[in-house]
Amino acid sequence: MSSGLVNTTNFKCIKNMFIVLILFGLISVTVGDQHIIIRKTTEIDYAINLISDCGYPREVHKNVKTEDGYLLTMQRIRGKSKNSIPVLFMHGLLGSAEHFLLLNCTDALPYQLYNQGYDIWIGNVRTVSYSRHHVSLNPNGPAYWDISMDEFGNYDVPALIDYILKTTNHEQIMYVGHSQGNMIFYIMCHNRPEYANKVKLFVNLSPVATLNNFPHPWLGMIAPHVKALQSVVEKFGLYEWTFGRDYIREYGGMMCSMVPELCKYLQYLFSGLPPARLPNDQFQRLLTNCPEGIAAKQFIHACLMVNDQRFEKFNFGTPQKNLINYGSEIPPEYDLSRTTTPVAIYYCHNDWFLLDTEVERIMQYIPNIVDSYKITIDGFSHFDFIIGPLAPRYLYPRIIALMNHYRDMQPSQIEG
Repeated sequence: MSSGLVNTTNFKCIKNMFIVLILFGLISVTVGDQHIIIRKTTEIDYAINLISDCGYPREVHKNVKTEDGYLLTMQRIRGKSKNSIPVLFMHGLLGSAEHFLLLNCTDALPYQLYNQGYDIWIGNVRTVSYSRHHVSLNPNGPAYWDISMDEFGNYDVPALIDYILKTTNHEQIMYVGHSQGNMIFYIMCHNRPEYANKVKLFVNLSPVATLNNFPHPWLGMIAPHVKALQSVVEKFGLYEWTFGRDYIREYGGMMCSMVPELCKYLQYLFSGLPPARLPNDQFQRLLTNCPEGIAAKQFIHACLMVNDQRFEKFNFGTPQKNLINYGSEIPPEYDLSRTTTPVAIYYCHNDWFLLDTEVERIMQYIPNIVDSYKITIDGFSHFDFIIGPLAPRYLYPRIIALMNHYRDMQPSQIEG
């Protein structure tokens, strides 16, 4: 990260702010079958509104059914012809479809790809409010929230891919992941390697594929205490964390106008971006469209991977429980070599969510890397890949050129 960004005063402010946000998150949760704070979520589709405001053709595809009964939603910018190659975008932790649409109507990558002739689909995993539905489970109950990252890769991404292929009558899609959106693709390829052949090109933006040596301070502070956190979750039934999402949507912009310094610290806390990187009005857009809710088990899974220093399935906490679930005393490790799809990896030196050295370490296990590029611009960080002003100039042309190269290739022509 940029020199001078993390000093003692800043770190204390970040730590205190994180504690406040965790407390607020934990009073905005599912407790058994009741919410302590009643949801204010309406049926407003903010992602579709963003697309509509920019004048692009938009569709909502609801009730995409997973094999375990969850009903997901995708937003679509329908391609200009039936031959337009589908591209699926998948968001990161605490994110949703909206994150890919916040930059502006010209520079955001989905809009640029649409203008290049692609058919844009933006997915939402089962924890996102758009996809918070099930054929039988109550979303306000604990059974619904028995969710880790394993389920995203094993069920959600395959269901979205199959739905797109069936709807468009195409044989393959392209896939663009940001952060966790990359991790769950690797999980899918481990569990269901046949899906690697359904993807023509996999584009990694800030490719969080493991949580080894995770540099971000907030997860680092919590991970050593994950057993205590797990006990609190189980004792009090704190299965869903919304972090006051609905209230942030309604009042976040007002708060930023009244207390701009608070917004700057929030920006720094979540992204590691220097406060001057994003204009305050753009960060207000990010804040009022974020964060989305997460499952407590999902966060615990991330903490356990940090502690174990392994890219692994959910650790049930004891050798006996792991033996029951996996047939081994430790969770199976995900095998990156099963991702035989052509892979493009784009990362940076200052990312708070992964070290560039970790990216370079895992690249040796991925068999079919067709492009890789490290951005060395000072201060370029995790969210610059999707909402910062530099990516459209320094990164997106390279991505678009690669995607155009693969667009017209038949499956038999693609190595892997």
